[in-house]
Amino acid sequence: MKSVLSVMIVACVLVSSALARQWTSRSGGFAVEAELVDVKDGNAILKKADGTQISVPLAKLSLGDVRYINDVLKAAEAAVAGGKPEVPAERPKGDSAPGPAPAVAPAGLQYQWKNGQTYVYHVKIVGDRGDYNEELAGDVTYKVQSVNDDEIQLVMTSDLSGKRGTAPLRIVVLPGHRVRFYSEVEGPKSVTISVDPLGRVSRIEGSAPLPFLLGDLSQLMFEQLSPEKKGTWTIGADTAVSVIVTHFPFFRYSPIGLHEGVPANEKTVYAVQSQTDKAVLLSKHYELVTAATVGGKPRFEVTGDGRLSFSLERRVFSHLDFKMQVTVRDANKTEEIPLQVTYRLLSEADLAKAAQAAAEAKRKAEEEQHEKARPLGAAEIDAAATDLASAEKQRVDRALKLLAEKKPQQPAPKVAKALEPLLLQGENVGVRSAAAQAMKNWATAESVPALLKALHDDWPPVRSMSIEAMVPFKPTEAVKPVAQQLLDMQTRGAAVKFLKAIGSQAEDPVLAVLENSKDPWVRSEACNLLGNIGTKKSLAALEKAVGDDNWMVNGAARKAVAAVKARE
Repeated sequence: MKSVLSVMIVACVLVSSALARQWTSRSGGFAVEAELVDVKDGNAILKKADGTQISVPLAKLSLGDVRYINDVLKAAEAAVAGGKPEVPAERPKGDSAPGPAPAVAPAGLQYQWKNGQTYVYHVKIVGDRGDYNEELAGDVTYKVQSVNDDEIQLVMTSDLSGKRGTAPLRIVVLPGHRVRFYSEVEGPKSVTISVDPLGRVSRIEGSAPLPFLLGDLSQLMFEQLSPEKKGTWTIGADTAVSVIVTHFPFFRYSPIGLHEGVPANEKTVYAVQSQTDKAVLLSKHYELVTAATVGGKPRFEVTGDGRLSFSLERRVFSHLDFKMQVTVRDANKTEEIPLQVTYRLLSEADLAKAAQAAAEAKRKAEEEQHEKARPLGAAEIDAAATDLASAEKQRVDRALKLLAEKKPQQPAPKVAKALEPLLLQGENVGVRSAAAQAMKNWATAESVPALLKALHDDWPPVRSMSIEAMVPFKPTEAVKPVAQQLLDMQTRGAAVKFLKAIGSQAEDPVLAVLENSKDPWVRSEACNLLGNIGTKKSLAALEKAVGDDNWMVNGAARKAVAAVKARE
């Protein structure tokens, strides 16, 4: 075997001695232009232009470089076997054909962000999940903080909103369930990012990870440009996909499960298609594949093609229309998710129009807020009570909406009494829910019997709101029935709030739940509650729970024991 390997190395030197190329480290922190002259003891021996040689461990080279060496060795082996030795073609990172040849070679594209200026993009991302779409949309704003020859510093702010629970380089795989993509871009975000004029990121503070393996939102509008006046260029890099495999329900912000890093390689090919005095139009081809495979195919794979427009007036990218497909494979199934990603740089006219619309929306919101804060007068309260008893659905609905928005300055027993029949005998769940919502504002101590009856409603939100309506009055007769609501995940939150407000008087019913329930989620919540309200009476049950097989239960019990002992 040693002699064969030795011959292969000699052949490698013969076929590659004239081939200089760029070599990069797997971390991206090292790059050198050099020839491959030998492979020895797990190291690549590289010869630089000045004739000096360096030895680089194969484990530290990028996956693309390792693939190249593998191609060289295969070519050498073929030569030893009698074939014609050929220098292997430089294979772009990602192992697939580059995009279409360009029609135009541009006059050197570079970003020229202007100091102090603001750039606003409207972004939209749509993932087709088959029976529904996941959509994420909103505006992304870049404020230029500083500009010099080597670096541009910007602050990105965004406020995206999602439909159907859009939920980046973190995937949550639930065995037997549809793949969910973890994301942290909804709501206000701020990221500081530094780039050079070619779009290469040098520093980033903060994060806003997008779903669907799209990376960080702050970098969505940056493409790495070519340092040369070329019409086609390729950017490749090694990366990793972080995977969380869990049997637990999906947590939006802190998934629980086994974290796994899956090495991957990504490649982007750009080609200039046309150029005018205002813009350069480019095509973009993207691939991401993991080294790990399932049935001979990448475990995770992303491919995409689209078009970009680079504004020669503003010297930034102004439009993107990109279609992709994310493929996730496991032993049992393959899931394919088509995506469409678009963005548009807003013009001054767009911004002025948006500012006008925002000012109008703010004015209306302030008016609505002022109206909500305005207390109802005596005549309005009487009218609402009358409307609640009306046979006309429109009047009832109007009164329920008003009472859900307004809070009384002082108790209004006639309104609370008029809400009771709607809470208990409303013709549909909508009416009962609206009545329960209004009860949170208008209930009195005399409403407690009706609210207790509402705990038998088959619609969990009605039960939750009825529990919340009783909190101000702390009725002890409600403790046992409310403690039973701990058993239902949808009413558990309201029950916890009520029982904490009751305090140690709720200890016995909560202890009964801890001792009798077989659900670890219920038992752990009971332990948490006893940590807040428990006395010495709870210690025996809590210490027993410390030995529970379930990690949630024993962890909560351990904390509860410490909390109770600290109080006693």
